[in-house]
Amino acid sequence: MNRTALLPLLLVTTTTLAACGGGAGADLMRDATGRLRLRAQTVTPKLAAVLQDERDVSMVVALDGDPADVTKLARAAREGAAPPQVVAFDRSVRHEPMPDALVVVESGAKVALELALMACAGADVPKTPIPVGPRIVTRANEAAGGELHAAPGDFVVQLLRLKHAAALQPGAAKSVPLLVITPPTTRRAQRHLEPIIARLNGELFEAAAAWPQLDLLVVTSNTGNDSVRQELAQGDYRALIAFVDRPETAKAILEQADGLPVVLIDPELRELGAPTVGCSTDSLGRAAAEAIAMLQPNGCAFVTTADDKRARSTVALRDAVFGALHLQKP
Repeated sequence: MNRTALLPLLLVTTTTLAACGGGAGADLMRDATGRLRLRAQTVTPKLAAVLQDERDVSMVVALDGDPADVTKLARAAREGAAPPQVVAFDRSVRHEPMPDALVVVESGAKVALELALMACAGADVPKTPIPVGPRIVTRANEAAGGELHAAPGDFVVQLLRLKHAAALQPGAAKSVPLLVITPPTTRRAQRHLEPIIARLNGELFEAAAAWPQLDLLVVTSNTGNDSVRQELAQGDYRALIAFVDRPETAKAILEQADGLPVVLIDPELRELGAPTVGCSTDSLGRAAAEAIAMLQPNGCAFVTTADDKRARSTVALRDAVFGALHLQKP
């Protein structure tokens, strides 16, 4: 076989490997100091193979998926050698095994209840996005529920708590009925919301226990055909809390609330014309950067992994993490 005929094939193969981050030891991105280096972006089923190729990688950042599964894969990838540390994201604190650092996405349940109580008392609650910070959970602080990574909205909420402390007193009113609206998760496009809404509902009732005057009713509604207005007509509700996944949903709810105080919970923290609580992607990125610096203060080579690298939420989180780490292509 003509050896020169192999040259184009070799060039194509080498180029393809470099584009995928497959060249062992090659940095895809670095920070300005060169101490923090992104070595590869992979998917969870291929993580073990990547870690075996990239022997100097000492950190895995899991952008989605089950933190426990990623932690198991990372620890099993290198027999007889120190496993890489894992930084992961999730909405739940409990995982076995626990990653080295877990960035816990706050649902905003407690803050939404507080804002609703303030609004019921006549307080002027800002009709803007209120970003609440995530928590960073490690083995050292797991028992305490982790450490808050404060976001700008946390300071806003604290000022509101001080200003409207009377409205937040347990038993400050005889009864405060609140209607909670969540979207249906039966459609395929909304099934990913099911665990998010289940956790939100649990946290709403858990937080509501602090105020005996609160009486919560959670209903699932598609917000069409005046369904929210019909729900409100069935009770003497003082305020409405709604989880929204689309701007159109928020618009329909506000129109049907007929002036009743509304507090929205939006994972994407959009401008929706009402007090809106959420844990912003930028806050998650900054928290991850803080966790990486805590675990690897001298920098490290790391890889990212995800179940679906192309999912819109995963891409947004990846960009937020890279931005917080100040990474650039070499």
